Amino acid sequence: MGFIGQKTNDSGNPVTDLATKQPDGTPLFAQAPRDGSEWVIGSHNFCDPCSWFGDSVRAHDETLTDSGDGLTFNSEHTHWIDMISGRMHNDDVWCQIQQMMDPGDPHGYQVVVTVDGSPATMRESFETTGGDYEVDWDVGSVVFFASQAGKTVVASYSYATSNVFYVRPMPGKVLIIEDAEADISLDCVMSDGIAYSAWHHNGTEYVKDMEAVYKRAGQIVTEARGCYPTFEAIGASEVEKALSMEEFRRRSRGMKYNRQAIPFQYSTVKWLHSAYAQEVRVYTSHGRQLEGELVTMTFYCTEKNETA
Repeated sequence: MGFIGQKTNDSGNPVTDLATKQPDGTPLFAQAPRDGSEWVIGSHNFCDPCSWFGDSVRAHDETLTDSGDGLTFNSEHTHWIDMISGRMHNDDVWCQIQQMMDPGDPHGYQVVVTVDGSPATMRESFETTGGDYEVDWDVGSVVFFASQAGKTVVASYSYATSNVFYVRPMPGKVLIIEDAEADISLDCVMSDGIAYSAWHHNGTEYVKDMEAVYKRAGQIVTEARGCYPTFEAIGASEVEKALSMEEFRRRSRGMKYNRQAIPFQYSTVKWLHSAYAQEVRVYTSHGRQLEGELVTMTFYCTEKNETA
């Protein structure tokens, strides 16, 4: 039994009413966990074509050409896609997505080399020993550590054709873009506009719903909600920093220049439904490579199941 005047439930146990408002009359609320799972999507580097995997093309079993020294063998294409050394945020995940979405050719952007029909082994990224060869990703060549003169060198690889980066929901999922962030190295020169657009598929073709272009760096600053303190370049020695940009990317795990992170926080969110083949694309206006070490976009998303 409860006290006289106190509410009880059907079993006679006391019940206490919880307050629904604060003393000033403002309603109380409780923050609930997300409905879905988090997915942080980092774009490729608009300064580095060897990360532009979105529209990459696969070259199968191409016979490479000996440059004349028996060590360097050249391909027909430059800017091979490097998805093993961390040029892409979560590169392993993108490889798995390619294999899942294209089971008929699940290459995962990997380089495969044979010499007279026998498999050759690539040296692990950033290591100075081991393996039979390394890749010059920008030039598009295989460089052996011992002469292969007179032998037939065959390679399969993926190479860049455009710098369009796609943000798409997985099949059967809804992707909710909540916030975004631009990361820009301080040596960057904005040699082209940066554009983003929203698309959907009407059953016959993709249709562009909207497009916005940042024509100047100042427009990015105007839309941003402030900026974080500059990130000091870390993880690289002074000897590494003195290398050319292409060589630096192959040899160093670190950062060559300081970086500025610029957040964009939106009061509304963008829902991308797989059922309507909706997607967001980010690219430069004329397809040009931006100058400098790094320009990337990061999208902070929630993914959950598509419902009828």
